[in-house]
Amino acid sequence: MRVKVFGSLAATSIAVGLLAGVPAHAAGVSGAGSAATQAATAVLGTAPACVARYVSQAQKAIILRNTCKKKMWVKVIIKRGPDSPCFGTGKGSIRAWKWGTPLSGYDKTVTC
Repeated sequence: MRVKVFGSLAATSIAVGLLAGVPAHAAGVSGAGSAATQAATAVLGTAPACVARYVSQAQKAIILRNTCKKKMWVKVIIKRGPDSPCFGTGKGSIRAWKWGTPLSGYDKTVTC
């Protein structure tokens, strides 16, 4: 599994650019599906390494990049905070999730 923590100025700039103006609870969730669909999906396990994760604990944000050969359905799990809905990421696409609750942090990304 590739989990990269933003440390360099370049990586942080990319994250800020991608997440600028996005509400903390809604980054990258357009097309996430209906509430009934989300409730019906079951978490299957940790997402494969081909779903690259770029985490910024300081900005409370994660960017996911799908390098898999197919569309992946993933969910971001947050410790002591709001998990993302289950959303699809097409081959080669980038999605983001931002959480803003105090004392929360990234836990893992799972398939759903």
